[in-house]
Amino acid sequence: MVVDGPKEWIDREVWGTGGDVGFTRDGTDAEYIQVPVASLVEKSERLSHAEAGSVGVTFVTAWCSLEYARLSEGETLAVFGANGGVGGAAIQIAKHLGARVIGIHRGEPGSPTPASRLADILIDSRDPEMGTQLRAHTAGRGADVIFNAAGGPVFGIALDLLAHRGRQVEITAPTERRATLDLVNFYHNESQLLGVDTLKRDLTASARILEELRPGFDSGIYQPPVISRSMPLAQAPQAYELVAKGQPGRVVLKLR
Repeated sequence: MVVDGPKEWIDREVWGTGGDVGFTRDGTDAEYIQVPVASLVEKSERLSHAEAGSVGVTFVTAWCSLEYARLSEGETLAVFGANGGVGGAAIQIAKHLGARVIGIHRGEPGSPTPASRLADILIDSRDPEMGTQLRAHTAGRGADVIFNAAGGPVFGIALDLLAHRGRQVEITAPTERRATLDLVNFYHNESQLLGVDTLKRDLTASARILEELRPGFDSGIYQPPVISRSMPLAQAPQAYELVAKGQPGRVVLKLR
């Protein structure tokens, strides 16, 4: 909620995210944070503050990635990491765009998540026939766009599953920073490899994306990620430790 600034914004409930938050701007884990007026956008009334706080990284990353990949109606999107927060957001946005979605999930206890169940087809990444299955579900073509939220371990596998002139989006490298590819197959297939880093979008740039996303939350088309833990601000160090250890779901900090 805005407590100081232009009169027209006082007491209005807002939400936000951005690459400058927590890196070049103080107040990320504080009761108050000072932000540019241009970054103010109203929060969806359907979302609680905790839910709104869980949307930023997940949905903004997915939105930027699918926009960059030019995913369009009728295309097939394959999501590696479908049961993660960003993967689940990508599935929801893609379905809203009219794309067909194949979700590749890790098959861990508690999966698939509610968002991953929205995929037209779900494939367990542990299945040795995963690639064969994906091609079978695309009449042998492969996927028009692959959204890789799992990183380096599946980089080469995913690249080989692209349809002709397909696009693969990379957003993370949690364990392996280097990957190799078969350049001959890459250029024969006329594939495209795209990297997306939402840290390059500051609060104001991210605000424009949240404005685009809000109608989807207002209408109930989009559902926020699963919140696994809500913790008081005083326990921020413990919350970050949970995230670093791979806590499933979103961990949200609250004032008290």
